[in-house]
Amino acid sequence: MNSRLLVAASILLVSTSQVVAEEVKQELDEVVVTASRVEEKVKEAPVTINVVSEQEMEKIKPRNAAEVLRRIPGVNSSSLGAESALTSIRIPTHFTNPYTLVLIDGVPTAGYGSGNAGSFSEINSDNIARIEIVKGPGSALYGSNAIGGIINIITKDPSAKPQVKLWTELGTYDQWRSGLNGSTTGDKFSFNIDLNYINSDNWREYSAVDKKSGNIKLNYVPSEQSLLTFK
Repeated sequence: MNSRLLVAASILLVSTSQVVAEEVKQELDEVVVTASRVEEKVKEAPVTINVVSEQEMEKIKPRNAAEVLRRIPGVNSSSLGAESALTSIRIPTHFTNPYTLVLIDGVPTAGYGSGNAGSFSEINSDNIARIEIVKGPGSALYGSNAIGGIINIITKDPSAKPQVKLWTELGTYDQWRSGLNGSTTGDKFSFNIDLNYINSDNWREYSAVDKKSGNIKLNYVPSEQSLLTFK
């Protein structure tokens, strides 16, 4: 009886090890663009990179990107209320600039010398294709805001068929949050538009929030060999 249990346990251990090894290999072979601004595999990147895939986003179902980032080792995220969070990589957060650059499709969400407190509320979580987290200085490519690291939120490509999604939610302190996402693809043009609105009295005096934000990804195909993307 004991020998049967030992054999079964050994088979289970081997199967589990194979699954883990396959997951690690798949992660290392994943292609990223943030570390060097060109496509490269994670295992070939000169710095440490974590990738949150679209499949992981579906499992977690976060309200915003900050909820996902809190699960990544070495990433510090401090909630400021009303959908604002100050996030840094490997260093404590600072109330003016955590030296962690936040990008949406490679475009900075704040000017140099500014923090990233409201960046994660500017995009709906349903529109995120993946998140790339670069742990290490990136100031040579991205400027002084990237001394601590880089977080690049990459949105989904336009859908093949017309899609529209409208949602809204209510919370404490008279919080109202709503969003709209629309996407389609034509012969030459395709687009993905993401709109977000937040209104809240917040829990502190003089901290009410009334914020509107939007992101647009427009693709133009002038020929079969060319693709122009505007963000």
